[in-house]
Parts: sequence; C-alpha cells; structure tokens
Amino acid sequence: SYNVVTPIAIASQNAWYNVPPNWSNSLNIYFYDQNLSGLKTGYYSLSSTMSYVIFNYGTYGVSSSEQPWAVSWNALIEGTNNIGLSIMDHAENSINVSDLLKIRKDISAPTIVNPYPTAFDDYLGGPVDTMNHIQAYTFDNFSKIKDFYFAVSNNVGFGDWIPISVNVDVVTYNQPWVIPWSVIAGGLNDVWAQAVDRAGNIALSKVYTIKRDVTPPAVTHNMDLSVLDKWVRTKPATLSSVNIMFTDSESRLDDIFYEIRNDSQSVLYRYTITQNYNMPTYNRAWSVNWSDFPDNVTSQIWLLVSDNAGWLTTTKAMTVLKDTIAPTLSWQTH
Repeated sequence: SYNVVTPIAIASQNAWYNVPPNWSNSLNIYFYDQNLSGLKTGYYSLSSTMSYVIFNYGTYGVSSSEQPWAVSWNALIEGTNNIGLSIMDHAENSINVSDLLKIRKDISAPTIVNPYPTAFDDYLGGPVDTMNHIQAYTFDNFSKIKDFYFAVSNNVGFGDWIPISVNVDVVTYNQPWVIPWSVIAGGLNDVWAQAVDRAGNIALSKVYTIKRDVTPPAVTHNMDLSVLDKWVRTKPATLSSVNIMFTDSESRLDDIFYEIRNDSQSVLYRYTITQNYNMPTYNRAWSVNWSDFPDNVTSQIWLLVSDNAGWLTTTKAMTVLKDTIAPTLSWQTH
C-alpha cells in the first residue's frame, strides 16, 4: 500500500512550471508492505515511457519506505507529464498506479508573430488608420498566453509597458490592438511586444519601427539678390539660373513648385520644379519665364515644397520689379 501524506502535490498539479516546483523535489509519498516478504522495488514512471528508481531493497523484511523522493525535472517532457508508480514486494506482489499526479512543464517562451513587418516603412507626419488595427499577435502551445503588452523606445527613452490584454487564458491572442499617436516621438520609434505565458516564460520582440517626421522641408540659398532691388527691363541673369537648395532629411522631398504672385498675393502662374522626387536634397538650377511677369508692377516669386510625410513649406523667395515702358516725353511750344 502507499500513503499520500502531503496533499500539496495533488493540489498543485494543474499549474504550469518553467522551473521545478518545490514539492517535486521532496515528495512525501510513503510506501508500506505488511506482509512477510517486505518491500523490494519502487519505481515512478513518466507518461508510461520511462521508469526511475525510488527504492530498491535487496533484503527481506523491509516493511516501509518513508524517505521523501524527487521527480527528475530533466526527465520531464514539455507538456503534461503523468507520474505513475510501480511497487513490488519480495513475493512479487505488485501495485501499479498510472496517474498518481501530474506535472505540467513549459520552458518555452511564447511566440510573437508580426504578419505585416513593413506596415510603417514610410515616415509619418500624423496618425494613420493602420495604428488602430495592429495585427501583431502571440501564441503559446503549452501553458497558454496570460499577458500581452507593448512599449515604445525612442529618443525620449524606453516607455512603460502598456497592456494589450492581461490575465487571458488562450493558446493564441490575435485581436487587433492600438498604438496611440501620443506615444510616438519625433524620429525613430521602436515598438516592442512582450508576451507572458502561464508558466512565467517571457517573449520580447521588436515588431515595428515607426518614423515620425516633425520637421517641414527647408529652403536655403546664397544668391545675390541685390540686382532685383531695382526696376529692370530685361530678364536678370539671376532668374535664368535660380540656385536654391531644398532639403528634407527625414521623409524626403516630394513636390516642389514656384508661383508668380502679384502684390495682393493672387497667384498668376504656378510651375513645377519637380514632383515625386523622394530624395533628401534638390539643388539643381532652374529658370523662370520672364514673360509671365506683368509689366510695370511689383511681382513676387513664392516657393512651395512638400515632403513625403505631408509637411508643406511655403516661402517668398524674391521680389521682381519689371518696367518695360519707356518714359513719356512731352513739351510745350511758345
């Protein structure tokens, strides 16, 4: 016969473990034989595949075995292990128990899957709908998923872990979740996911890098515009080769236009310098059409440059004074 003295072994067998539970190292399960021959051998088995010695008495007359014994953690497979017993006396009477207790072993971290790793390849100037339907998910085939979190790391630091779902009990958690725009700083933002299973194993994975562009395109030039400070009749050389640099080091330049406006800011003409450029710098010389400037008035050249994140820079580049009407001569005779 055998006697289970410590009930914690039975009460804890529904839990999952990633390290040996304390009770598995000192099982107070005692064995007795009141017959004449006495105990001979005692084994425990793991899911009926392997047997391990608990005791082996070579002499007759040992009526009891009351030493705590341990289950080998390394011998356990991942998953549910049924612990069985096989006890024999010297007369070869035996008792076999196939499922005395269970030990559930899980030493594998959950898996985090990102089915759309390129969802945020482009720089963003503001929130996009994709951030409201994040598809990265997690699963655990043994103890199941317990908690799922995300955090954002950027030039501000590593942010707090934000719960996606906590205290669940599912093999796969694949519900869409949200990344608030408020946690995204300017520059590069690494989005990390953390999954915890019910055995305490933790998985950590960088699932996205979100690039936030907070800087509009820049317009710079070193041109000598003093020639435009006076009224001119013919096209100045400055307007035949306009050297203005456009830059955007984050999301890159998209479209560049120039406009000719009158003093009341009405747009007379708009021309394309480049479109869909997708480079960080544009510094090629370009020319304006002199005939587009109205005669005998003050006109202005304005620049409009956008980037791929949606930022737009609008700036006045220069003022043009065009006078093509000759002076009027009048006299009186006496």
